[in-house]
Amino acid sequence: MNGDYKVVISLSHHRISFEYWLKGGGDTLQPIQTDAYTSGRWPAPLSIYIPHNGGLIIGEEAAMAASQGTSNAFSNLFERMSNPNDFYDIYGEKKPICNLLLDAAEVVFRDFFSKVLYNSKGNLEQNRSTMPIVIVCEDDIQPNERVLLGTIFRQSGFAKVDVVNYQPFVAQYVRKTMSIDYPQNNVLTVWNEGEDLYFTLFAMRGDSKPI
Repeated sequence: MNGDYKVVISLSHHRISFEYWLKGGGDTLQPIQTDAYTSGRWPAPLSIYIPHNGGLIIGEEAAMAASQGTSNAFSNLFERMSNPNDFYDIYGEKKPICNLLLDAAEVVFRDFFSKVLYNSKGNLEQNRSTMPIVIVCEDDIQPNERVLLGTIFRQSGFAKVDVVNYQPFVAQYVRKTMSIDYPQNNVLTVWNEGEDLYFTLFAMRGDSKPI
């Protein structure tokens, strides 16, 4: 993988964020500032709107447009992916809804190369096959959905994409950091997404399990 930078997409059924790590820029991830999302900081609602006059919008404005039934505005993307008759229009082309997240990501990637890297490494097309992308999935994204995400990105030429579950990172934090200050046999984590609650019991030694 390219060792100079990494793009991280954090994803659940309802939220999304785009961040980056840059060599020499510190250890923490930084948000990608993009014209596609201008109403705050990540994470944003996983809603996408493609106005007929051009552009692409991610987040609150797109969620509002979708709730009002605006044409070419979408929420609940994962629930809609299984419908083969669900399409969106972009650049005059009609595409199946399963590709919408990819098209939105490419808009953000282009802004990353121009607004963060200042084109020092070229544009998206010059980096498509080599740019390191990590898609970090929350618990509500099922294994088959993670496989689909990887397939969609790789088929578009992103050869260095890695789709991972967030839980191993939580487990590492619990066992290597929390265990120092809180020497317990088990730790229960709670993750909330809208009306959904996810509980996972972490053993300080051994496997974790959802409950």
